[in-house]
Amino acid sequence: MADAVIVDVPIKEDVFTPGDFRTEAVSLRGSRCSRCEETFFPPRRFCPRCHDGAAMGGVTLSRRGRICAVTHVARPAAAYKQAYSLALVDLPEGVRLLTQVAGPADALVLGAEVDLVVEPLFETPDGQRVWGYRFVTFDSASR
Repeated sequence: MADAVIVDVPIKEDVFTPGDFRTEAVSLRGSRCSRCEETFFPPRRFCPRCHDGAAMGGVTLSRRGRICAVTHVARPAAAYKQAYSLALVDLPEGVRLLTQVAGPADALVLGAEVDLVVEPLFETPDGQRVWGYRFVTFDSASR
């Protein structure tokens, strides 16, 4: 009996920059409206601010951000094996995103700098390994 073939897929189409999302050089992909200059993540086809679709263009978002708010999820949903932390992370482009964050508890504080990590999240029964993103504190990123 042959081994099952695992297929790597992103958590959502167009969420990562083009190319191999499994590399350390990958970034999140957003969109920016050239009319109102607002930046969004995930990418959008139409600007929700000024409702202009023709002005939207892709933009690569920074891999580094700052924690704006943080909370700890002590009783996670069944799909998660252990407790985790969530944070609002501000990116230099003006995007604020809700994401998992990791690092020592004393490092998950307001204003702390965090780095993007792209990694496998889970495998589906049909053989897909789903890749997603989270941010980690500098102490965790260097390990």
